[in-house]
Amino acid sequence: MALLQDGAKSSVILQGTSSAESDFIFKEGVFHATFEGHNHPRKEASELHAHLTYVPPPPAINENGKRTWLQPQETYINYPAHFYAAQLVHYGIKPLKTKSAAKKKLLYAFSGPDGKTLEVPKSILELEKAMRRQSLSNPAPMEVDQKVSVPKIQKQHNKDTPELSKSEPTIASAFKAPRTKQTARKTTRPTVPLSTMVTSQPSNPEPVMSKPTLTDLASSSNQAPRTKQTAIKTNWPGIIPETIVFDLSPAACTNTVASTSTRGRRTKQTARKSTGRNPPKSSGFLEPRAAVKRFEKSLVPEKAPQMTDAEIRDGIKNLSAVRARQILELLFDKIPAVVDTLDAELSSGKKNGQSSKVKEKPVNPSVWMGMYDIDAPAVEDLYGDGHYSFGIYPSSTSKHLWASFNFGGFTGVMRSIYPVPNFLNTEIHFEWRGDIDQSGMTFDDDNRAVITFLPGGLLRGKMSAPIYGTYWFYGCRPSRGVETTTRKQQLGKVSSWKSTWRNINSHNYDVARRARWGRSGGEQKEEKAFESDTTDGKQKRTSKIDLKNFMKEPSSDNESYGDDDEEEDEYYGW
Repeated sequence: MALLQDGAKSSVILQGTSSAESDFIFKEGVFHATFEGHNHPRKEASELHAHLTYVPPPPAINENGKRTWLQPQETYINYPAHFYAAQLVHYGIKPLKTKSAAKKKLLYAFSGPDGKTLEVPKSILELEKAMRRQSLSNPAPMEVDQKVSVPKIQKQHNKDTPELSKSEPTIASAFKAPRTKQTARKTTRPTVPLSTMVTSQPSNPEPVMSKPTLTDLASSSNQAPRTKQTAIKTNWPGIIPETIVFDLSPAACTNTVASTSTRGRRTKQTARKSTGRNPPKSSGFLEPRAAVKRFEKSLVPEKAPQMTDAEIRDGIKNLSAVRARQILELLFDKIPAVVDTLDAELSSGKKNGQSSKVKEKPVNPSVWMGMYDIDAPAVEDLYGDGHYSFGIYPSSTSKHLWASFNFGGFTGVMRSIYPVPNFLNTEIHFEWRGDIDQSGMTFDDDNRAVITFLPGGLLRGKMSAPIYGTYWFYGCRPSRGVETTTRKQQLGKVSSWKSTWRNINSHNYDVARRARWGRSGGEQKEEKAFESDTTDGKQKRTSKIDLKNFMKEPSSDNESYGDDDEEEDEYYGW
């Protein structure tokens, strides 16, 4: 692999990897990967696997079974997040910023019979050889540390520079050194007027000490009193660098004063308006999560003026079936005394053969199917804000729902476990398959989701996925209205989603993995139909799914697995 001339490096992605040539440097005879300004050499696969699967040893105990006061020294190194991101770059995998997510992705990339094999792509090895040859042929010059503290410069200048004449005008230094509160009070001096400053530079300017003279002190006595803040900024003695040129013209001074005087302090209210995770939307449109939260808030009855018993009874008669059920559920959760009453009433209804379910009017699938704008806070923590989308349509016989989602670097398809529901506010259980960050397919049995369609074109869902864990996502119809697609177009999308589903399988995963490392992977195969509503699927479920323990509950709206997720690190031995 040939490098560009003059040491320049290409940003083109290397073959078979997600890394570019500009992601690597050769420093001090060692090949490094760079990530956000940090450089790290490659860690061998065996060492990396041992580090990722490390489990702390049990504590040392004595003969009585109690912990000894002398415990073995801990040798495990908890590297920062950029170390694991650099290792992903070394092995040709797209890096992640979150430490726990990068660890999982590294461990997920290991393969082989023992699960401990992780090979470096050939293109990266060739780049390393080329950069090594270039460093040997063109050795880098020795760098000189030019970092010198300001006090040393001042001390050296005092020895070499002759004492200034008392009549010469001086100006304040551009260098500022750290100073304590006490020294600030001792060294604060009046500002030297602009009229006494030097307006032209000599051909070979010499550093000038900012030592005020008696003339300067006298001329500045008529000035307005200076605040403590300006004194700290302008009166520290030091050296003026030769590269700084002062423009002391009246126009420049006027512009400077105008620009600084018009800058006002921002109030607390404006600060709240201008600080937000997402850019402001156009008027009349709410973000998906905000819209769903507003709907859920409307379900909780607001505190109203005290009503009479007769007014309350009249209000109960006018409640809709949906609203009545929501209030009953709220009372059941908040008031323990209601539990016995509801239990007795519902049990009595079952004995008499009555249905305890409040009857609702079935809704047409067109009320909720279509395309949605999605807000997924946990995913946005890794990929940033973007246009996340979700589309859903029933199959030809409406025995299953098929959906497609695009959450930035996280894409895939969903298939409902049971037939299409007839009501809103009903949980729908899904399984999904997809691709995470272009690092490979994922089709685990734990890839599950639960989605609830709400009135007003809203949806709320929770999803379980590798790297992200279990998290919430919210959706709403675009403000431009419901997408108009014919039933034929909808079935065409469903057919495409089914094909994507069947092509994400273990055989094709192995084919793609071998091809990634430059081996012959063979041909991809499409999986046979599985409980399809249009074909006789030969792959039947061996056990019934437990919907009560279908998936883990998300802990919060913003759940993401970052550096502070100590519980999960301890669980995985990290």
